[in-house]
Amino acid sequence: MTKEKHSTMTITEAREAILDAMIETAGRDGWTQRAFDDARRDAGVAGALARLAFPGGPSDVLREFCAAGDRAMSAALEGGAFNNMKTGARIAAAVRARLEADADHKDAVRMAIAALATPLNAPLALQALYATVDGIWRAVEDGGRDFSFYTKRASLAGVYSATVLYWLGDTSPGHEKTWRFLDDRLKDVVKIGQARSAAQKLVSSAPSPRDILAGLRDGVRRRGAGRGR
Repeated sequence: MTKEKHSTMTITEAREAILDAMIETAGRDGWTQRAFDDARRDAGVAGALARLAFPGGPSDVLREFCAAGDRAMSAALEGGAFNNMKTGARIAAAVRARLEADADHKDAVRMAIAALATPLNAPLALQALYATVDGIWRAVEDGGRDFSFYTKRASLAGVYSATVLYWLGDTSPGHEKTWRFLDDRLKDVVKIGQARSAAQKLVSSAPSPRDILAGLRDGVRRRGAGRGR
């Protein structure tokens, strides 16, 4: 039995320990209460402290998982080399950095997207997706709120979501196929803002992140049903 460390562990330490443990349990069981309970026990965190660390339970840990990936992306983009790239290359580098932040946790990402596709987590799904694409655009350029501020983020949300799905199934060395897939879909995104009509056309044709999330959720369910036969 794992010894609980609540007598010396701070809330911040408890949050970090539970997140690390739940990345593993959620990869097997999804972002569920069962996975949360197993994670906090594996991390040696008392139930009372776990509730203080994550009052919302598994959904709060899922929120932190998404935010941690965004922070890792931002840290990876620091440095002069990124700043000297052209816009398209900087967007590609940012998306790549965000995916590579979770490269060792594909199962957890897959289960996270399936959980975010449920109606209960719809607000969290949109918040997390917006936070990621907003962080990418802020790393690429200033955050001025003109017309293109919103269209850029809406379009990149579709590109990013599609790339995540491709990346989850990509087994090529170094995810080379994913990066080519990403480059192909970024060709028009960097042009947004040049003309309002062009931006509107691109937004209307971009895949819906909510539909993509729902599709992955159904795929995860079908795969689980297949294993149960």
